[in-house]
Amino acid sequence: MSPSEVLGFIRGPTTQRFLWTTVITIGSKTNGVGNFTIAQDARAQADQHDIFRISDGLPQANSHAFRAVSVPMRNRDTLAAGIDGLQLPNVGEDIMVTGMLTSCAFMYSTDKRNMHCAHIEPTRAVLPAGTNRGLDLGVTLTTANAPFTNDAGAVRYYTRVDYEGLHHVNILGVRRGDGWSLYVQGITPGTSTIVFAKQLI
Repeated sequence: MSPSEVLGFIRGPTTQRFLWTTVITIGSKTNGVGNFTIAQDARAQADQHDIFRISDGLPQANSHAFRAVSVPMRNRDTLAAGIDGLQLPNVGEDIMVTGMLTSCAFMYSTDKRNMHCAHIEPTRAVLPAGTNRGLDLGVTLTTANAPFTNDAGAVRYYTRVDYEGLHHVNILGVRRGDGWSLYVQGITPGTSTIVFAKQLI
């Protein structure tokens, strides 16, 4: 597959099925709309899965360029007063990306046509010995179940509680006629074997 074909499969409509067959890794520090490229990873395959990388850095060799909206990772310590979400556009860019989650949480709206998102890194404060920072963050967020500070609509969380184990996860968004759909792909570190692919909303 070419990178442009992969981007087409991500756009769907069979996005979830595609994410069962092809690893999509994401490297992004962009906040909001930006320029991205997608290219085949140098590792080429892992456990029979093709690997493609989305990046906002320097252009990748043999890549395909596109525009997307990126949800940046922010540390929980900077969000003590509440979590404001990045609102995804309803026109223009139709792909949402965010960096890989290893202990972080992802917060998102339940309204596909008024979608706000946040990628939240666990606290860097000193915690009791043996505390799993990712699990602690997940329990704290889901127990509070607070809405975004800039949108009063209902929210959901995808946290380390959901992907406990050795999994790393990538989250992608695609906007279609009914609004934004979000997908998560779980992979094992090192081998990048696909463990699961799910639609969150």
